[in-house]
Amino acid sequence: MPLVTRTGYNIGTLCIIDTKPRSLSENQKFVLRTLAKQVITNFELRKKDKELHVLNENTQRLTKAKEEFFSNMSHELRTPLNAISGFSENLYKTKLDPEQKEQLGIIRSSVDILISLVNDILDYSKIDSGSLVIEKHTFNLRSMIKATFELLKIKAQEKNLSFILNVGTELPTYVKGDKIRLNQILINLIGNAIKFTKKGFVTLSIDSVADSAEKLDLRVSVKDTGIGIPADKLEEIFHRFQQVEGTTRVFGGSGFGLSISKSLVEMQNGKLDVTSEFGKGSEFSFSIKYQKSSKEEILLFEDGERASEPISKLNLKNIRVLLAEDNVINVKVIKKLFEGTGILLEAVEDGKVCIEKLKQKSFDVILMDLYMPEMDGYEATRYIRNTLNLKVPIIAFSANICETDRKKSLEVGMNEYITKPFKIEELLRTIYRFSHSINWKTLWEYTGNDGDFEKEMIEMFLIEMPKYLKDLEIVIEKEEFCAIKGAAHKIKSPLGIFGLEELKSNFVKIEELSAKLQIIPIVKIFADSQICLERILSDLEVVRKQMN
Repeated sequence: MPLVTRTGYNIGTLCIIDTKPRSLSENQKFVLRTLAKQVITNFELRKKDKELHVLNENTQRLTKAKEEFFSNMSHELRTPLNAISGFSENLYKTKLDPEQKEQLGIIRSSVDILISLVNDILDYSKIDSGSLVIEKHTFNLRSMIKATFELLKIKAQEKNLSFILNVGTELPTYVKGDKIRLNQILINLIGNAIKFTKKGFVTLSIDSVADSAEKLDLRVSVKDTGIGIPADKLEEIFHRFQQVEGTTRVFGGSGFGLSISKSLVEMQNGKLDVTSEFGKGSEFSFSIKYQKSSKEEILLFEDGERASEPISKLNLKNIRVLLAEDNVINVKVIKKLFEGTGILLEAVEDGKVCIEKLKQKSFDVILMDLYMPEMDGYEATRYIRNTLNLKVPIIAFSANICETDRKKSLEVGMNEYITKPFKIEELLRTIYRFSHSINWKTLWEYTGNDGDFEKEMIEMFLIEMPKYLKDLEIVIEKEEFCAIKGAAHKIKSPLGIFGLEELKSNFVKIEELSAKLQIIPIVKIFADSQICLERILSDLEVVRKQMN
């Protein structure tokens, strides 16, 4: 039976062979014809499969190339933006006349717009590649709405617009969801409303309806008296890079905002709608389902909020920070921003010099740029962890915000990841959080700078502290509040001897909470303290070996 393709080409023959001549019945011929067609179909499917495989490989290469492009572009844009943002932040704290302050305000506002644009471009890339993840954490919904309103109210006032906020009485204070993405949607929609409204008002209305015992429906509306959208353009405005004809020239913008907002709403199982009348205004509305936060989750969140000390109260004095950064402008920015904080900063230009510096002296925290000449941040971190066996906290410090970079930095042994441009408050809090190292001055004062006595104290701390922590862990699990108070009290004294005042205050707090029978915050504080102490014990073990 001939093997004929769908396009009429004979590519071979299907033969059935026997040891002697025979005749085929009509049924057998029909079966042979069917089998020949199946062979051809199989060949064609194999060909299609190969073509699809090649196409898929090409698509993956293009996707990877696009991600690399966005990553590189982000790095190149964020590096100068970091310098502008840092120096303008520092200038704003100096004595300025009204005109200088106004001009500097414009510079800061322009930087914020550029950073927002870069973030939009990267979010577009993440959404397109399917790598953007929606988080679920407890957050203060009312507080977030108020902060967003106050931020954008300034922009409305600059255009003499009324900015009205309507918050429903049923709206809960706490919900569980992605605070950052909700904030991003609100800023995009409200920012657009203010931008496209010359006179009149912008109204933000937020309410919720209980969907079940565990979930609620958050309903949001942004209404304006702006230029409106023609009926035939309503669908187009949600397309990427699209704006109503003529608006880009007059009002500016990239055309990313609405497309990203629509995608973010849909990723949270919601829908973004618009109604508009050309020349009279528009209304954008959406609803997203959020989980209700449990009492335990709210208690933990509130305890975490209370634990966040103002920057002015953080004791940053004599914290030794090593900055590995090849960009001289970034180094200058950080040095300027650290002035007056008490931080002892040293800077090196690449990973190799960073390692040599660590061989000479110790530091409390390392700020590690990821991409440097000679040796990059990843390779340097591997060497610090695997060859030098140092546990010093390493904070990735990069202009790249791709998730692959964040994940890789943590995998090689870094402790945290901060992106440029950064907020100085965020950076200082992170340095403070990771610099809970031993205060040797306190220990020297206690031991009279006696090396043998000092070694003995370290060995006792290494032996006894794990026991004390285990005892406290057991009574916390049993919720025996009297025993919790006693076990926490026992830990305080050695922490004081080693100058670990912050950790000591945590166990003072555990004592106080045990008297109030508040187990949830006790569990949270103990878990955080345990992590810090495990790192300190590991560092002390290295010190003990060096003293032998």
